[in-house]
Amino acid sequence: MESATPVGGRRHGVRAFARTTQVGLLAVLLLMPTVGCYDVRPTMDLTPKPDVDVSLDLTDAGRISAANQLGPEVRSVTGRIVSSTETDVTLAVRDVSYLRGQETHMSGESVTFKRTELSAATERQFSASRSLLLAGAILVAAGVFVGTRGLIGQGGSSQTEPICPPTGCSSSFHP
Repeated sequence: MESATPVGGRRHGVRAFARTTQVGLLAVLLLMPTVGCYDVRPTMDLTPKPDVDVSLDLTDAGRISAANQLGPEVRSVTGRIVSSTETDVTLAVRDVSYLRGQETHMSGESVTFKRTELSAATERQFSASRSLLLAGAILVAAGVFVGTRGLIGQGGSSQTEPICPPTGCSSSFHP
């Protein structure tokens, strides 16, 4: 009987694991800017910056002033700074938080606030280092999970002895 090369041996399992890891890493890298880690810190620099979200907390006077455009009892607004002067800040508003806990999503409407109507400002900026650290931890955890569960085939021979009729196997009968 001839010996056949095993189908899908250990090398196949390692290659499949490597390909799965590469696809997972690519997916994580592509999705990181949308779900990655961010740094949030107080700021007094209210000048327009690309890729930086700003959250502005309003004073009571700011709530009254913003009521016509955003509704009553606005606690804070989040968005990108469109322009700023010494007295005003114009924000492309993405989210509005109200005093009673409600939140509203907006599509970037420009709203101008007087600086005197702001009680605090924080900026939210994407943190590549934190996101990569998180992505690495997720990939290691996934690798450990897969490795300890035997979810990647270890290969081996799938060859079995032929089943022969009671009269025996002839050379023409072998599959």
